[in-house]
Amino acid sequence: MDKPEQGEESQPIIPYSELDDKMLAIAHMTWEQMATQKLEQIQSVGGFDKANQEDLNAFGWYMHHYAAIMDEFKTRMQALKFSIQEIYQYVGRTDRSGIFRFYPGSPAHRQFGEEAQGVVLYSKRERDTLEQEIQSSPVPRTDGVIRIKSHKYQESEQNVDLLKSQGFEVTEVMELLTFSMDDNAPHIYADKAIKEIPNTIDIKLNLNGIDPAISFLHLIEYQKEAGVPIPRHEMVRYYAYLSFIKPESVTHEIASEYLIDPDTGAFSDEITYEILNAKFDRGDELSTLEQEQFKAVSSKIITGRVELVLKGLGISKKTYAKLRQSNSEAFWGIIGIARDFQTETVSGPESKYPIFWDFDRFAHVLTRHYKGFKIAESTYFSNPVQQPTAFQYTYRDTIRLVKIVVKNLSKEIDARLSNGEPFSRQGQQAYYYNGNYYAIRIAPNGRLMQFHPLQ
Repeated sequence: MDKPEQGEESQPIIPYSELDDKMLAIAHMTWEQMATQKLEQIQSVGGFDKANQEDLNAFGWYMHHYAAIMDEFKTRMQALKFSIQEIYQYVGRTDRSGIFRFYPGSPAHRQFGEEAQGVVLYSKRERDTLEQEIQSSPVPRTDGVIRIKSHKYQESEQNVDLLKSQGFEVTEVMELLTFSMDDNAPHIYADKAIKEIPNTIDIKLNLNGIDPAISFLHLIEYQKEAGVPIPRHEMVRYYAYLSFIKPESVTHEIASEYLIDPDTGAFSDEITYEILNAKFDRGDELSTLEQEQFKAVSSKIITGRVELVLKGLGISKKTYAKLRQSNSEAFWGIIGIARDFQTETVSGPESKYPIFWDFDRFAHVLTRHYKGFKIAESTYFSNPVQQPTAFQYTYRDTIRLVKIVVKNLSKEIDARLSNGEPFSRQGQQAYYYNGNYYAIRIAPNGRLMQFHPLQ
């Protein structure tokens, strides 16, 4: 590029205000590179005091245009190219991933580089407010902070945390890109229909000939070798199965610690049920005594569990007895979960502290918030004042949902439980997933105490 004539350095080649953002960004990059190269050349000869006048004039000329472009960027940032409401309409409402490109010289550009990519995060209050605002006429245009969950792999861990916790001002956004601007895309936050877990692939397996008890033993042995934390209820089940599959492996000390009720000196009803139910499921022939025991403990345990469900639903025993005729699906559904449930770990191997729910907590969550139990006979669901929230998923997917949320929060949960403290996400801190906010509470011992969607 030719050296400017005398006085020409004070005049831009073209009015930068007439360039669109992309062309202005290219001009910015060009002048910045030229100024950087010229500065390196000046420094190579000993600095400004030793550089010749031609190089000094050229450097000043480059910096003049660079400064003019930066001033133009500042002017454009004040014009609010995107508003909080528009960002919500374009990508936030549908949970689309967005690419946010920043104005050069903005704080976001200095911290995160040219762009940041991810899904915008909102508190429940923010979403509810934005839903109201975009329905108004005219739709307001306001400034604010955008926080995103970044999935751009080249982002540093620090920037990922900063994008999630502090974010950036919407005035700093020069361009917003997404894979689709389809106005007909589902607005999952406003959708009240039954949903599916995203990115689900159903794989049908033929489990004929698979022994569930042996498979469970192999799983626990693998986890022990891998150093994966194993909760007590799984170790109890492990030794209960070993007691009839490899009885020589269960020493008196092991049985005393995991299987024997210290008050009776014998297996508890729960252990007896665990063992006989496993033998029944794998097709083992039960002796006459075992059949009698199985019938007795099954009746006792299932009856106790059914009573917990009825209590949660606000259904009397008399009303429940009538359900067999008036609502057989609900009747047998209650029997089914009472019969089949096992204390279950809902966390994965990524968790340092296993999270679990027993039948009491399982029944508490399901009876109050599962649509399948929203029946006319339930005084809990029919209460016009209470109106509990309900999961927008099938029974199977509701169980999966619990596990997904616990997995996504595993680092936060571990941090709290490591200090012997309970974990809780309530109200405006509720966890957002697939269009709903969920309240969750976990006891210091890892027991899942509460899990439900917010209104």
